[in-house]
Amino acid sequence: MSPPTPAEPSAPATVSIGLPIYNGARTMRRTLDALLGQTFTDFTVLLSDNASTDDTEAIGREYAERDPRVRYVRQPVNLGAIGNFLYVFEHSRGPYYSWLACDDFYDTPTHLDRLRERLDAGDALAFPNVNHFDLLPDGSVSPRRRDAFGHFRAADSRVAMTRLAIRGTSHQLYGMFRREVVARYLPYLAADATWSCFNEARFLHWVFSRERCSFVNEESLDVCHHTGAVSRNVRPLLLLRDYVRLNSLIPAIYADADYSPADKLRLLGDLGRANAPYLGYLAARSVPAAAVEAWSWITSRPSRR
Repeated sequence: MSPPTPAEPSAPATVSIGLPIYNGARTMRRTLDALLGQTFTDFTVLLSDNASTDDTEAIGREYAERDPRVRYVRQPVNLGAIGNFLYVFEHSRGPYYSWLACDDFYDTPTHLDRLRERLDAGDALAFPNVNHFDLLPDGSVSPRRRDAFGHFRAADSRVAMTRLAIRGTSHQLYGMFRREVVARYLPYLAADATWSCFNEARFLHWVFSRERCSFVNEESLDVCHHTGAVSRNVRPLLLLRDYVRLNSLIPAIYADADYSPADKLRLLGDLGRANAPYLGYLAARSVPAAAVEAWSWITSRPSRR
């Protein structure tokens, strides 16, 4: 049973931010300081501590005491990564919603303002341009690899946005959504919670193919690439399994969308072209890994002689 969550004010803030966190003491101060320094201030943030074993609890309680917009709750047991993502959404009430990872941070003070403006104009999801960085051993960050989403500048329609999303659906999860849009497609995120990787991709494909989404060309979200990333630590065979599983489901999403038959064919072609190199890469990693696992299993079996 989950612990009680500190309530939002009787009139919820315009933006609710969910920050699921596990052992984030090393980076969470940077994340929270950038958030609390935003020019747009009508938000609350819920920190859901997934039974951390480091100083996350002390830091979370410190920020909650310092700023009334910060709510902190400690889970008695680890809910799993997607379970914690679902928890922070389900316990927030603002009409606009954004997830934030504890090792990412807003690189400009106008990040929330720029996204909120797009939702005010009627968009369902607004997401920014993204920079990537590596977390160095001393806790500092490497030089940023900028403009990761620059290709979205070419999007001039919903189908164009969907075609561009095929190149990668992940960090758009940290944009800003209308709350009802998250609720509409959340069952897909929950259904894919047990996957080893790519858990958020089907949810995002549904949003892109059904809703009005917009790209904010401001490099305002810095995303951490680190050795603890799931895709770097999951067995290659599991990555391959989940990637095949994901891409077997996407054509059905397109088939039922209100696109023309020609656009649907283009989307399927784009999907195939995007899949081929990555499937080849995963297969190249998986075959030798499977051989090593099989040999280890064979040689570890007790002799029957």
